[in-house]
Amino acid sequence: LGDKLNIPVADLSRETAKDTLLKHNIDIQIIDSFIEVINNCEFAKYAPVSMDNQIENDYEKARKTINKLVEVLS
Repeated sequence: LGDKLNIPVADLSRETAKDTLLKHNIDIQIIDSFIEVINNCEFAKYAPVSMDNQIENDYEKARKTINKLVEVLS
């Protein structure tokens, strides 16, 4: 997302990503989905137990969200 929207890595956060996506008139549902994917990834990173089904769900949601973002930002 940082590369696509020219956001420097040092400035990339949930807030800057959300603000930038809103400035590009991206649908709030896509933005919320993006933030949810980030949150789920961070949770999984620190979760003590692996949840294979949840990982597959998160992967599929991330794939769909990224495809939607690429579609509307192109």
